[in-house]
Amino acid sequence: MKDSKTENESLASAENKIAHVRLNGIKKWGSNEKAQKYASMVSAIENGPGFKISQQAVEQAIREDSKGIDPTSGAIYYNMRTESQFKHGGTFQGQTVHTASGPYISPSKYTYIMTYGSPPQ
Repeated sequence: MKDSKTENESLASAENKIAHVRLNGIKKWGSNEKAQKYASMVSAIENGPGFKISQQAVEQAIREDSKGIDPTSGAIYYNMRTESQFKHGGTFQGQTVHTASGPYISPSKYTYIMTYGSPPQ
């Protein structure tokens, strides 16, 4: 994915939210299979053009989290959406949308990043 002229926030900001969602998932479920399934905690492939940028987003999110900053307000899910899925709305994992980032220029059909959830319990 890359930034576009019509996005509502930068891709870097959206990646930061994804990192916070992952941190929230760890807090809620630990690093077990449920966290991997619901909070997209599958280990990253440590190469490729986006890895360094993603790693920087995670490092920033960890620093922010240590200061009590969470721009997702405790979201525990995120989901990639196509433009028609984004316009349709709806829920994911029974949660309502908290943030929608995009649209971005994408090599795949997915151009929006959406985070969902409620504060971890």
